[in-house]
Amino acid sequence: METRYVVDAATSKGRYHKENEDSCVSNERFIVVADGMGGESDGNVASEIAVSVISRMLEEGLQENLSGGEIRQLSMESVRKADDGIMDYISSNPDSFGMGTTVVIAVLEGRHLYVTWCGDSRCYVYSRDKGIRSLTKDHSYVQELIDSGDITVEESYTHPDSNIITRFVGGGEDACVPDFVSCELDDEDIVIVCSDGLSGYCMDRDIEDTVAEASGNEGLSACLLDLALKHGSDDDITVVTVMSEKCRIPAGSPVFGWFRRKRHQKISSSGN
Repeated sequence: METRYVVDAATSKGRYHKENEDSCVSNERFIVVADGMGGESDGNVASEIAVSVISRMLEEGLQENLSGGEIRQLSMESVRKADDGIMDYISSNPDSFGMGTTVVIAVLEGRHLYVTWCGDSRCYVYSRDKGIRSLTKDHSYVQELIDSGDITVEESYTHPDSNIITRFVGGGEDACVPDFVSCELDDEDIVIVCSDGLSGYCMDRDIEDTVAEASGNEGLSACLLDLALKHGSDDDITVVTVMSEKCRIPAGSPVFGWFRRKRHQKISSSGN
């Protein structure tokens, strides 16, 4: 039987931004989230160009029964075309120099999820028995510090250079170097695609707790957006959640209660 997905999205403008510099397209086949940068240098335009170019290429190129390799090639090429589009815009509009955008693409093909990204926007997968895991790894300065052991993950959230990204779309081939990963989804897995308005302010365990306690129906994206605001996010926030129709289980069900009890038992045990 064909796997059918329920897609839910929410976005909010940062309190200090004139416009929401995030852009997003989401449907049952693919999700594209872009987080524009440059502020007065037209970050919102950069994200809009990226999402427009990428979504158009995916709509035209995502045929049935494509292999994982073909989806990877199509997704990577769409990011590079978006990079070309932004650079062409900068060339015609010199005042926009300095703008760019992050991008994360999630393609759903049956039970398979294919993710391409450039920058620090993220894609998570949540499962009730394993919790949450990030499929993407930030292209950022603080991630390099984490990898080298100079800071902890917890310290990265308050690091003064947490806004520095090392790869982005709109800077040419040296800056636009996307990565790709794929995985197989279970029926009850939940996919979360977001800008760093969420992931830059909320630790994985906080996102995990919110998903575990929320309803399995529409509205989960708004719950995560609200979580980011409660954690002090003043950035633009975009969240897209994806789950199969088989995953639409009320929050009060024994499954969710069991997961919360087991998780807190593990935390208590590790603290003794």
